[in-house]
Amino acid sequence: MKISRRKFIGLAAAVALLPAELLASKGSSLRGETLRAECAGKDPGKKISRRLFVDESGGASDRFRLAGCVVVNAASSKKLKLLLQQNLGDAPELKWHKVTSRNAEAYKAVADAILFALHRGQIDFRYSKLASSDANWRNSRTDIGYSSATELLMRHYAVESRDTQKLYIYPQRRRAAGSMLALRQDLNRFASNGRQVRSPVRLIEYRDSISSVPSQVVDFLVGALAYSSNVRVPNAIGASGKQRLAEYISARIPSSARVS
Repeated sequence: MKISRRKFIGLAAAVALLPAELLASKGSSLRGETLRAECAGKDPGKKISRRLFVDESGGASDRFRLAGCVVVNAASSKKLKLLLQQNLGDAPELKWHKVTSRNAEAYKAVADAILFALHRGQIDFRYSKLASSDANWRNSRTDIGYSSATELLMRHYAVESRDTQKLYIYPQRRRAAGSMLALRQDLNRFASNGRQVRSPVRLIEYRDSISSVPSQVVDFLVGALAYSSNVRVPNAIGASGKQRLAEYISARIPSSARVS
């Protein structure tokens, strides 16, 4: 699909005009300071709802598997969806695999808009990275079609958020025989670790990226990180436009976004 820079350039302006309530008062890292600031002035015992959109990139033949999640609050996700969809031109969805050397420059405008939103704290992004040899999902009962890089990411977020947030997790749809309910129970047991806390993970449910803009955003970011991590000749002279874009995005996501 041919995607022109003109069709995508409006995305940067649209993200810059996200509603004022989503903006941080100061520049922030990717740790989601704006989202967490909602807790200020509210009942400290009341949990805040968060939506985690999850995807993963990298195959068995690659050196690394990478999982990532884009986190938005329930109130802002629809606004973000509308703002982004209105500026995608005639492209049905934003996907990393659609990037080519011919359209990489157009996609750079999209990348800049997303990175701007991340650095302003309008959305949060985390990712995990494992060697493919260590990435097999350990429990067939909870296997939802992803590697243990995704399990690591979800466990980290569940522990971090157990006292303050209610988590609704939406992985991109995959074919697998594992139980979403069993995985939710497993994550809640891991997060509680014997403590008297309410279960942080309230729902795990597949989402189709064609109808979910946050899912498209995480696909784009994780795809770029995995492409950069798995490229066989990094920074080679004459690198493709897609490789240069992947390295451009990777260089602008700080190490603090990675969980381990």
